[in-house]
Amino acid sequence: MSAKSTRSDANAHPSRQVLAELPLRVVLFLGAVCRYDVIRTTLRAGGYGLDEHQEGCRLLQAVHEYPSLALDHASDERARSALNAIDDYARTHFVRFRAMAERYFPSLTGLFPSLTEEPASALHAMRTLLDWLNAAESVEQKQIVRKLAERGLTLAERRRLTELVATATAVETSTITSNATSTNATSANAGVSATGASATSTDAQEQALLDLYDWYSDWAATARALIKRRDHRAALGIGEKRAKRTATALHRGALASTDTTPASD
Repeated sequence: MSAKSTRSDANAHPSRQVLAELPLRVVLFLGAVCRYDVIRTTLRAGGYGLDEHQEGCRLLQAVHEYPSLALDHASDERARSALNAIDDYARTHFVRFRAMAERYFPSLTGLFPSLTEEPASALHAMRTLLDWLNAAESVEQKQIVRKLAERGLTLAERRRLTELVATATAVETSTITSNATSTNATSANAGVSATGASATSTDAQEQALLDLYDWYSDWAATARALIKRRDHRAALGIGEKRAKRTATALHRGALASTDTTPASD
């Protein structure tokens, strides 16, 4: 059972950006636990069992509805490949797209944020951008959609990237699954606009995010303490910041060298 979040100090409250990226971070974490025997065994020694995994699944579903929460070996390879492709695209093109926006649409530069080396950073930024472009209604929104198309981000390319995002976050039933009932809670990103304005979230949604944050912070700290291999830390989404070349090499190396055969608990 999750512990209810209580924070008396405003400084202890996670930022809106941290909460926005949180669901994707949890997807990476849960997926890696399911895929890697070594990670699962190591975390089990630290107290992470099936009950805690299912609790993480339940808390994630309360924030954002995902179809399932485990990855098998084949889907792992597809997800990693898609994640690398998204990361490469965002790091290659966001800089030039942001320069274009600064020239023509200065209020929309937030569509192309600076990226950290964390795996969830490019994925979150890309999904937020695509959702925003697909919902474009205002004159200014439609103008930047056209301008981006001129710069190579055409409708066909957006569809390709949307499929990559879906693949990177796709989850298929494996040996560990959640039996929690999914809710139709709104996504943490649903109310966030490119200009930084957001719709007021409900108290329930805020509490659900904080509960998920507490669960993730707890087990991410345990993983950081116990998991030493850098490719495993990268798979969990807890690796330290590093040069893009190194991060990419670790992702690709994990595919070739890591045993991903799931084992039942």
